[in-house]
Amino acid sequence: MSKVDLAIETLHEHRLTLTKKSTKTRTSKGKTTSHSGSSNVSDMSNLARRKRAKAESARSKIAFAEQEAALLKQEAVLQEQTLYRQTEIKAEREQETIRANQEAIRRKAEAEQEAMHRKAEAEQEAMRRKAEAEREAMRKIAESAHI
Repeated sequence: MSKVDLAIETLHEHRLTLTKKSTKTRTSKGKTTSHSGSSNVSDMSNLARRKRAKAESARSKIAFAEQEAALLKQEAVLQEQTLYRQTEIKAEREQETIRANQEAIRRKAEAEQEAMHRKAEAEQEAMRRKAEAEREAMRKIAESAHI
């Protein structure tokens, strides 16, 4: 049983008690006045209604606070996801840059290897031609020596 329900039940019990007897109250001027039990019951009913209204208002405030907390939590999750995605996008861009740099380095290395290979082939061809020219020169010398 909630506190509000308990308070309402207590007020109801007091109402029943008050309807059975008359009470005397003092006014602000110090006079004693007599009230019937029904007047006090009416006051108690008003008090109970105010307490119920106050309790309902508190329940509404709690419900709104819970909704606001849920929305704030949802917003925080979305912000976190956004930051994560931004970080992910940045990492992807950096990876693409690294891959592009690696590809450029690979192509440069291939080009340098190809250039070195061509240079080596050219040197070999030059050496072959020189050797061929020397053999030809030797053959001509040998032919002229036979004549």
